Amino acid sequence: MLDSVLRVYGESFDVEAFLAQHPIDAHLEAYNIGDTDILGGACEHSGFDALISETADAQSHQLELYAFLEKHKNSLLALKAEQAQCVLDIGLGLALIENNGTSANSNIVLSSKLISLCNELGLSIEFSAYPQMDETLEEPGNH
Repeated sequence: MLDSVLRVYGESFDVEAFLAQHPIDAHLEAYNIGDTDILGGACEHSGFDALISETADAQSHQLELYAFLEKHKNSLLALKAEQAQCVLDIGLGLALIENNGTSANSNIVLSSKLISLCNELGLSIEFSAYPQMDETLEEPGNH
C-alpha cells in the first residue's frame, strides 16, 4: 500500500488564514504551535498534513499525486511565498512475515515529470516505511 501525505509547516505559518484563502481538497489535519502532538508533546510549528493518495498500485499512485499537485499548483506556489516547509511524504507499506523480516517488494520509480513538478513547487520528497501485515503471506514451513 502506498499512502502519500503533503506535510506543510512553519514557525510563523498562519495555517487557518492560509487554508481560508487556499482550500485544499483532501482529508487534512491542521495544528498550531503548542498544540499536543500524537506523542503527547507540544508542536513546535503550525501547519497541516493532507492525505493526497492511498493506492496499492505505484503507477496509479503517481498519477493521483501529479493530478493533486497540478490542481493545487497556485496554492502550493503560495506556500512557497509564505516560506513554509513543504514535504511530499510517500509512505510505503512493507508486508511483514511474523518473526521473519520483510517480504520482497518491487522498486518504485518516480517519473521525471512528478519530480520536476515537485521541484517547481518547492516540495521536498521523503519516503517513509511502515510495517503492515499481509494475510496472503505464510510463514516459512506452514503450507
